[in-house]
Amino acid sequence: MDKRDSHCPYLLSSETTAKGTSLEKSKLLCDITFLKSCRDNKVIPTNFRLEHPDGSPSTVNILVKCSHALIRKTIHYIRRNLDTTNSSLYHHFGILTHANIHPIIWDTYLRISIEKADHISAKKTDTQKKKLFFLLQHKFPPEQTSNPPVLIHNLSDTPIDQTTRELLSKGFNFCIIPHKLPTETTITQVESALSHLPPTEAEETRQDIASTLRRVKLPPSNISRSERICLRNLHNNTDIIVLPADKGDATVILNTSDYVEKMSFLLKSSEYKTTPQDPTTYLEKKTKALITASKLPIEIRKSLIPREKSSRIPRIYGLPKVHKPDIPLRPIVSAFGSPTHHLAKY
Repeated sequence: MDKRDSHCPYLLSSETTAKGTSLEKSKLLCDITFLKSCRDNKVIPTNFRLEHPDGSPSTVNILVKCSHALIRKTIHYIRRNLDTTNSSLYHHFGILTHANIHPIIWDTYLRISIEKADHISAKKTDTQKKKLFFLLQHKFPPEQTSNPPVLIHNLSDTPIDQTTRELLSKGFNFCIIPHKLPTETTITQVESALSHLPPTEAEETRQDIASTLRRVKLPPSNISRSERICLRNLHNNTDIIVLPADKGDATVILNTSDYVEKMSFLLKSSEYKTTPQDPTTYLEKKTKALITASKLPIEIRKSLIPREKSSRIPRIYGLPKVHKPDIPLRPIVSAFGSPTHHLAKY
């Protein structure tokens, strides 16, 4: 009996398994592509929707978050299945490759397997594209929000697309979830606050915060990938500046050159003058002397005294008055971080 004949059942089993695994891989790739598109566009397929008799906005928001979490979990599950499928394919194709199979038969087998997998993949992809288009046209459930969209005034020479408008319409109070936890910034700010506490309490607080930082996990992103790209483009575009309007809940986009010109015109008025040197260090010493000489409790005095050489000079900026001709700027002086900042808060 020929040695190849003794291995025929085993080779036939490997051939059948490899063909089925190849088709399964094509289906998994289509499924993960579809679910990732749903995740990025924040739409929920029908089989992932959760419902409850209580139709209150808070309940709907919770169910929406759970549905998106289920989509992300399914994507991770499909990724694991793809790894297993790839390993199985590698194993069975290795067996078939090392078998003494005629080249014509092997090439025919590969061609038929690839054509069948491509046919199933193309058919499934076409169906899922239609599903995604329908979901994008009929987002369900609608976003529950009590804040109306912010009005956008584009006074610059740069055109703004619809995605950027949707991003800016969220307003300046919208908090974007970062990609990673700002651990270093958090530790720096905590250490600055702990300097006013007794050593024992400061160390206990430090340990509690360190334990919390080790356990904390970021929630899912609250903007789409396309919106995040638009945000990066706005940040990198030095030709424009985005500001809140002086009055009304509106966002204004100005040419940077126009903004600089209007601010320079304001600073040239008689209300402002140039100082020969930076007065920040002098104001720190003066503020410290006044607080030290006061009759405030020592704990309060310690919290109000500015740290030496840690203050910054107050900064001026302008808010556009879109309700007036020529869009003048209203000057605002920000004393945040200045020597008198803590004293003014007190």
